[in-house]
Amino acid sequence: MKKILALALLTATTYVQADWLSDESDSSWRMPKSSFDYQSGNSYTTSYLGDTAYVSGFNYNTGSVWNTTIESDGDMRGLDSNLNPWSYNASSGTYINYGTGKFCTGSGYSRICSE
Repeated sequence: MKKILALALLTATTYVQADWLSDESDSSWRMPKSSFDYQSGNSYTTSYLGDTAYVSGFNYNTGSVWNTTIESDGDMRGLDSNLNPWSYNASSGTYINYGTGKFCTGSGYSRICSE
């Protein structure tokens, strides 16, 4: 029981440190930012660790949740609103949703998708 409590406390402490504490001498930690889009009903929270952004969202109209990790090179990965894992490779322009099988490549008008 003590081990479980210690693990829970360590996890909670790490979460608080990562999300809310900021050491002025360490620029890799930044305060999370939240915003709300009234038109879509989406609420967003963005946290940063170094050059990586972590975005989590909640839609008040549908009750769905989703998240995205954005790397400094533009690569992204996350879970869509149906909790399907997906990834995007910025250098190739390739998007894959592993839950739905959707695959897209290219950009703009030349973007091609298949499901």
